Amino acid sequence: MALPTSINNATPLGSASPATIDDQFRDLKLFLTDLFGVPNATNISANVMTVVAGGLDSINFANSGANAAVAGELQRNGANLTFHDGTSARTTVWAETTQTVSGNKTFSAGVWNGTAVGSQYGGTGQNTSANTGVPSISSGTWSVSSTLSPTLGGTGQNFSATAQGNTLYFSSAGTVAALSPGTSGYFLKTQGAGANPVWADATPADGSITTAKLADSSVTTAKISDSNVTTAKLADSSITTAKITDANITTAKLADSSVTPAKGGTGQNFSTTAQGSTLYFSGTGTVAALAPGTSGQFLKTQGAGANPAWANATDENQSANLVKSGPSSGAAAAPTYRALVQADLPATRFKVVSTTYDISTASGTLAITGSGFTPTACIVFTTINSAVTGSYGFAGTDKGAKGMQSVAGPVFNAMNGQILIVDQGGGANIIATISSYDSNGMTLSITKSGSPTGTATITVLFIL
Repeated sequence: MALPTSINNATPLGSASPATIDDQFRDLKLFLTDLFGVPNATNISANVMTVVAGGLDSINFANSGANAAVAGELQRNGANLTFHDGTSARTTVWAETTQTVSGNKTFSAGVWNGTAVGSQYGGTGQNTSANTGVPSISSGTWSVSSTLSPTLGGTGQNFSATAQGNTLYFSSAGTVAALSPGTSGYFLKTQGAGANPVWADATPADGSITTAKLADSSVTTAKISDSNVTTAKLADSSITTAKITDANITTAKLADSSVTPAKGGTGQNFSTTAQGSTLYFSGTGTVAALAPGTSGQFLKTQGAGANPAWANATDENQSANLVKSGPSSGAAAAPTYRALVQADLPATRFKVVSTTYDISTASGTLAITGSGFTPTACIVFTTINSAVTGSYGFAGTDKGAKGMQSVAGPVFNAMNGQILIVDQGGGANIIATISSYDSNGMTLSITKSGSPTGTATITVLFIL
């Protein structure tokens, strides 16, 4: 008999002959030897398994000295128990020696009781159960330090208790340290290579702000705290027009009396100085304010070493008929008091102007122009249609006219206040008064009564 084989527990029948029973018993032995692989006619020195009341207790594997070679076969090889999975033999149980585990294996339960897994196998090679800190690898060797060194991107320091406001810096090559907070408002100042930075006062040293330190238009209101620009902070002549943007230096930004004459200022606080005061030097390099004088006074110098003063604009007494004027001829010179000469008088002092006027015109005004100057007096002659009827009048600066009016025949009536009258009788007339002297003549105010007719000729002698 050979595998595959089977066994029929329904045979032999109880009525079978001994020969049949003998054959089937022989078949049973063949079945067992083939099924369990028992060697024929060989003494078995050890039991294959142990069975107890509760079931299978143990299996005894002989040492075959080789791994399982057939798929599905379980075989002992020395201290290892191997199983062939159809591809190769796998060790399922092994002695406590170094073993090679191939493929993906998962330990779902239990405790690893072996030695540390080496870094070449994905472990650390270290027992870190008692370590606290930062692990690192150097040439494949794991180690644990309390801090991460600068060579690995750390600081090498324990800053867990370092106070707020500290600043990190290198105190030497590769060594990180913490600089304690400085005074509020200080800035971090470098001291160059080979030296540690320090906190420093941001206030400029006395006289350190020079023109070269300021970019054009760099000084703005927002850049200056109230009252912090003091005399000591400004180098002489340091604030130029180019350094200041328009209207950015306000009173609040300057300490009292901070901009001295040496800085281009006055060195004084003039915030309460009265309107109309005048600045002057009361001593060398010292600016002061002279209070306003009486209206109409002028500022009079009193010479070197003395302060100016307000004085009345009066001249010394002079003889009669003298005027203060430049020279009577020749080049310009300082004015003096002298008598008038012909050249001092205007070239044109008289002007005759003639015009016509329709006396039937309604009452109104009449401008007579052409004098070339503003007259101060005049003489006016008026005729009507070459008739005898007419008038002549004269007036001075007050424009209060006087004159004579002719009527029919050689009869004259006095005029008082009128500069001209043309009377045609029967209540028909015009009367004129001087309204104003103008820059080029004068303006008459004319009143018409009745119904006069005709054209009047008005001739005026203007007098400057």
